[in-house]
Amino acid sequence: MEINQQSFKEIYDEANCGIAIYEVLNDGKYGKDYIIKRFNKAGLEIENKTLSQVVGKKLIELRPTIDDSGLINIFRKAWKTGIPQKFPSMHYVDETYNNYYENYVFKLEDGSVVALYNDVSNIMNLLKKAEDNEEKIRAILDQSPLGIAIVNSITNKYIEINQSLSSITHRSIDELMLEDWISITHPDDLQEDLDYMKLLNQGEINNYKREKRYLLPEGGFIWATLIVARINYKHSNEKIHLCMIEDITQQKRAERNQKSLDGIYREQQRLESISTLAAGVAHEINNPLNGVINYSQLIVDECKKDSAIQGYANEIMRESHRISIIVKNLLQFSRRESPEYEVNKIDKILDSTLSLINVILKRNQIELIISLDSNLPLIYCHSQQIQQVLMNLIINARDSLNEKYPSAHKNKEINLTINLIEKDNNRYLRISVTDQGMGIPKKIRQRIYEPFFSTKPKEIGTGLGLSISYGIIKEHKGFLSFDTEVGKYTTFYLDLPVYKESDLE
Repeated sequence: MEINQQSFKEIYDEANCGIAIYEVLNDGKYGKDYIIKRFNKAGLEIENKTLSQVVGKKLIELRPTIDDSGLINIFRKAWKTGIPQKFPSMHYVDETYNNYYENYVFKLEDGSVVALYNDVSNIMNLLKKAEDNEEKIRAILDQSPLGIAIVNSITNKYIEINQSLSSITHRSIDELMLEDWISITHPDDLQEDLDYMKLLNQGEINNYKREKRYLLPEGGFIWATLIVARINYKHSNEKIHLCMIEDITQQKRAERNQKSLDGIYREQQRLESISTLAAGVAHEINNPLNGVINYSQLIVDECKKDSAIQGYANEIMRESHRISIIVKNLLQFSRRESPEYEVNKIDKILDSTLSLINVILKRNQIELIISLDSNLPLIYCHSQQIQQVLMNLIINARDSLNEKYPSAHKNKEINLTINLIEKDNNRYLRISVTDQGMGIPKKIRQRIYEPFFSTKPKEIGTGLGLSISYGIIKEHKGFLSFDTEVGKYTTFYLDLPVYKESDLE
């Protein structure tokens, strides 16, 4: 469509954009083929030229690199077809100019080509600056060791996510964009976040910081420090939050390990105190106990054979010897030295343990049923430590039975069996301790070996028993496992490797 020349003349002088009229020579393929016929006032201002400096000149003389810009193809197309053409913002650079221009090109009735153009350098420079800033921000996001996300606080969906957050949460960026922050937050930590978010949305706070857990897709969780800040837009009521997440799982694990070591150290100190007390008690008991035994022996020797008094004296001697054995075992159990591992019989270790705990079980109306295979092989172990583990397992079974049956009951019994098993082509003595108590709830089964984790009241349990027992059995190259059903039973399996001569090497 060719433009009417009269219509064009009316707007030519009043236009705010640059207008240039060209006569086309030859086939219009090059800048030298376009001769400048007229320039309006706005165009001269853009070019910073006078009319005499441009009229009659070839376009290539005004713009030496015009053939490389792509604009000549637009000129030629409008001239050939008569259809107006638009050439979007182009960056023109030569020794004189370094600008962005936007062109609209059409053909007049006399065959002239007209270009309406604007210098849009300011706008394009602002856009480029914005793009550069966006690129810098993206680089900062992508290279930051912190997980960073921008979240819509109404939908709780992610708007932007960096690669570090993807790595921290073990999810791809695409996977995170399909989820919201609620779905990956540990349930026990969710309500505190929701309370903070409510305060942020209401404008009562501008930011908050906390430690929380994020669920991992493969199971388990990581610990993180979360900082959330509200982003305010001047011209929008959209509620957007900036979130920064730092993985502190290793730090938490180190703190837990240190806490465990501190607890074990305190436990050792407590046992050392017991050892000192036991040594003193044993000394005070053994002296008069020896007197009782000696005088009982004198009575036996002086009395008539098979008389009632001799029988009483023999009973006094037997019970005195039993007390002596109990005191000896108590003293040995509380002693915290670290002797060399020794070859031991499991039934001997069991007898020492039962001498300390039988009275406790009887007082709680609990029957202990023991079943041992005959000719059990020897084990290579630290006998006091194995005794400690057995004590712990039996005491835990007692507590579970007492919780379920506060008074006497036919099912208030602990079954302890010892038999030989094979596992991975190795032989082990398996000690099984079974009670028909409360069972272990499913939600805490993964935590029962954690230091300081206990379902017992603080005055009863420290949460160290199973943790220490697990460590002891691991040091013995054995295994500690369990089987349980809530409300019915729990069985702990203590597997200790059978003694081999190579253990002494």
